[in-house]
Amino acid sequence: MDESSSAVRSLLDIGFYLRHVAKPGDLLMIDEPELNLHPENQRRVARLFARLVSIGTRVFITTHSDYIIKELNTLIMLNHDKPHLKK
Repeated sequence: MDESSSAVRSLLDIGFYLRHVAKPGDLLMIDEPELNLHPENQRRVARLFARLVSIGTRVFITTHSDYIIKELNTLIMLNHDKPHLKK
């Protein structure tokens, strides 16, 4: 694990938390999740955050990534009229 990139270590930490610790109603706070991630992986992370919100996890992020913001914006617009989503 010492030779892994910081991005891989961070994603593994988040994955462990989500799989073994997180429960609906929890608050997940992440500072700049885009660090050291390829743009496509930044979009994937944004979709992961959206899935978490849809199952009841509150997600608070700070980001400078246009990729994450645009992906979240797109997901919000696509799901705007769906009644099962909380606003």
